[in-house]
Amino acid sequence: MTGNTAEAAKLHINNLSGDDIHYLYITKNNESGWGNDLLGKDFIFKNGSSWTVNIFVDSSYIKLRAVFKGGNSHIWKNIDISQYSYMTIIKQSDGSLYALYGRE
Repeated sequence: MTGNTAEAAKLHINNLSGDDIHYLYITKNNESGWGNDLLGKDFIFKNGSSWTVNIFVDSSYIKLRAVFKGGNSHIWKNIDISQYSYMTIIKQSDGSLYALYGRE
C-alpha cells in the first residue's frame, strides 16, 4: 500500500483457514483494484501461523483478499483498522471461511 501522508496501522493476522495463503492484498474499502501482493514472491503465509502487516491508507476501512493454495480466494470488506488490531481467519466445519476481529 502506498501513501506518504497516512500513518501506518498494524494488523496482526492469524491464519487458521486450513490452507496456506499464497497471495495477500489489502486496499481501501472503496478501491476497485488490489495493487501488489503483500507477501512477495518467496513468502507463503502458512496455515497455523501469524503475520503482522503495516497498512498505509488514508481511510480506516479496508478490504483484504487472500488467495489460497489452488487459487481459491476470499475477500473480507469493511475492516475498521481504527478499531481492530488483529484478525483471525477461521475455517468452519462446512468449509466456509469467516474472520474474528479484536483489539490487543
